[in-house]
Amino acid sequence: MKHFCMITVALGLFSLQDGIAAEPWKPVPRMTGQEFVERFFNSADTPLAQQSTKRLVERELALGYVAGVADASQGAKWCDKGLVKTIEIDAELAHLLRKLPPEALQSNAAVLIVELLRNRFPCN
Repeated sequence: MKHFCMITVALGLFSLQDGIAAEPWKPVPRMTGQEFVERFFNSADTPLAQQSTKRLVERELALGYVAGVADASQGAKWCDKGLVKTIEIDAELAHLLRKLPPEALQSNAAVLIVELLRNRFPCN
């Protein structure tokens, strides 16, 4: 009886795995453009003393995200020529993202950020 149960469980796992593998995998972005905009601007207009810890963390998350994307693509997709301060680049990117149509903001924020950086700071 014990072996029968183990075989039944094993067959169930194999059939479950087949069902999962049959569906196409669709990548999910770590952050959409809309999520980035919301996190960046959520507390930007509120004085620092009045901001909640959650809002401060959300903004720092957005800033860390854009820093990682920018650092990973710098020199390959866009080129920082040292003419604009990092904090100014971050703010400009956030404002440009906020101007995108809602349907564009549903896509991967990293892809949007790299494209904006490439257009604003080309390597040529």
